[in-house]
Amino acid sequence: MNIVQLEANDDPITARVHASRRKALATIDRIKHSLSQLFGTSATVEELQSASYSVLGKLDLFSGMGHGDDTQFTGHGQIVVLSTDLVRSATESAIVHLYSCNTANQLGPYLVAEGKAKAYIGYKSLVGVGRTASLSDIFVEEAAAIDLAISFGQNYKQTKAAGDAAYNIAHRKLEASNETTPRDLAIFELNHDNMVGPWSDLTKFGSF
Repeated sequence: MNIVQLEANDDPITARVHASRRKALATIDRIKHSLSQLFGTSATVEELQSASYSVLGKLDLFSGMGHGDDTQFTGHGQIVVLSTDLVRSATESAIVHLYSCNTANQLGPYLVAEGKAKAYIGYKSLVGVGRTASLSDIFVEEAAAIDLAISFGQNYKQTKAAGDAAYNIAHRKLEASNETTPRDLAIFELNHDNMVGPWSDLTKFGSF
C-alpha cells in the first residue's frame, strides 16, 4: 500500500497534534508499505504531488493533518494543499483522511464527486484537540486507528468499527484521568460525533 502522511506543525496547535500522531502511527509497517512522510516545511501540495508521482501515481491513503474550512485543507504555513478549486489532484486513487476542521462540508464531497479521491473521511465541524501533550495523545487515538485499519486493508465498515473501538478505549482513559475536565470530554465526544466517511453516506464520501 502506498501511503502519504502530510502534517503541518508550524503553530502550537498543529505542533502538539503532530507529536501525538507520530507516536500513535509509529506502528505502520514500513516494510509492507511505501510510506512518504511530509512534515513541517515539506507539508505542501508540491511535495504531495512529488510523492504521489514517485509511487507511479497510485496513492492508496492520504492522511493529512492541518487547518481547514469548508472548501480547503492547508499544510505548512496554512498554504492550500487540497481545495474545491483543484484542477488536478494527486489523490485521485486514494482514501483521503483529514484531521482538520470542517472539510466534510464541501471539500470531501467535492473530491469524491469529481473523481479526485476514492473516498473521504473527516469532520463536519471544528476539531478540538487536547490542551496538553498527554490529552492530545488520547484525542488522536480514534483517527490513528482509522489509518491503521486502512493500512491493514480493511474495508470502510471494518475501519469504522476499529475507530469506534479506539474511541471507546480513549473515552475511558479520559474519564480516568485527573487532567480531564468536563469540557475536554465534551469536545472529544463532539469530534467523534462529527466525523463522517463512507459509513455516513456512500454517495457523498465514496467507498473502499
